[in-house]
Amino acid sequence: MNSNTGKVSAVITTHNRLGLLKRAIDSVLSQTYANIECIVVSDASTDGTDEYCKSRDDIRFISIPKSDSHGGNHARNLGIRAASGEYVAFLDDDDAWLPTKIEKQVVLLKEKSCECVYCLRKKQVYINNKLIKVFPETTKYAFEGDLSKKVFRHFITSTSCILAKKSLLEEIGGFDENLLKIQEYELLIRIAQKTEIYYPHNEMLVLFTKNLSDKARISNDPKRLPVAKKYIEKKHSELLRQAGLLNRFLHYAWMWKALYISARMAGDNPNRIKYGVYYRLAYPIKLFFEKLS
Repeated sequence: MNSNTGKVSAVITTHNRLGLLKRAIDSVLSQTYANIECIVVSDASTDGTDEYCKSRDDIRFISIPKSDSHGGNHARNLGIRAASGEYVAFLDDDDAWLPTKIEKQVVLLKEKSCECVYCLRKKQVYINNKLIKVFPETTKYAFEGDLSKKVFRHFITSTSCILAKKSLLEEIGGFDENLLKIQEYELLIRIAQKTEIYYPHNEMLVLFTKNLSDKARISNDPKRLPVAKKYIEKKHSELLRQAGLLNRFLHYAWMWKALYISARMAGDNPNRIKYGVYYRLAYPIKLFFEKLS
């Protein structure tokens, strides 16, 4: 691809996972899209990440000291501010991009004249560093177009799959630093009010890794989801109301399922039973309305 097309800033956020970070960096620098910069934001790492990044001259590096550490969304926002590209794409340190990811996303973004695109993932699940399952992402919830209301229906994509214009990310205020879980879901709620969103069809362009035994990872903490759900529904109460009865119902249905799974993981039997009942009652209705829409 012509290197004179709009520059993409790839923002990788990391914390004490140097071995995985190297793979993430390599996946950025191996893109077929030529006009790309790699920005690594290390959030108070103590495992040699900072020294490794400083030794490389093919990346830009931001180090956040422990005294200024405010979580992954703060790190991502620092990356957005530092980006010199027209577009910004995000990558978690344990994920990796396939070589044509950025090229295909930029082509689609220009073709659709939109300001944000995402992509499908191939999911890899590990327990105790052993790969137990690999599966392609379903397209059942791969929504596109005007998602201003439909965005509430389900979790659509992960942070590592999103590419957006920097100007749009700045306009909406970047990631919400109050959130410790499903931050990409909340980000897309705000993005969907500003632009249509699309994805390249029939393409798995991100290797998404889930290590269920990594207890230090915030996204594996099942106690975070109920807090995030309550926060998002309060913050976007008016948008959720305007989304209509069907979209609200589908939002609550998938949230109940996610809360049930989180409670089960946490050994929280009262909430496992409560949300399990909600989810099982809602699921047949959810399937019926999804077929209609």
